[in-house]
Amino acid sequence: MSETEALTPVIVGDEALRAFNEGRHLRLYEKMGARPCVFRGKEGVSFAVWAPDASYVSVIGDFNQWKPEAHPMESRASAGVWECFVPAVPEGALYKYHIRSRNTAESIEKADPFGRYHECPPKTASRVWKGNYRWGDRPWMA
Repeated sequence: MSETEALTPVIVGDEALRAFNEGRHLRLYEKMGARPCVFRGKEGVSFAVWAPDASYVSVIGDFNQWKPEAHPMESRASAGVWECFVPAVPEGALYKYHIRSRNTAESIEKADPFGRYHECPPKTASRVWKGNYRWGDRPWMA
């Protein structure tokens, strides 16, 4: 597999998809969006987005020269969730989702609705971010 190809893990498992479809998944932020991780021994980022009326979704960014064909995402059954893993994407990388409509065949580029960090307007890309903030309010919460 070349470096430009995406790997397709099961990021959002069957039970999580079932809960998502039933509207009872309370921790979607742990599965959706860009999540730095290790998959099959490779460091990279898992991407997951909900695009129920799409015929094609890919992740585009500065790590693949914004090419829609570079990292296609796989659809997870009828849930409308699309996902992939892209190796060697660094923290801070800019990205968007390239989404082709099933109904009109038009394509759009969208920021990540579950993104943790975004460019300042008028720019619109999301950034891969681990979110390393450490909360220090445990005694107060107790």
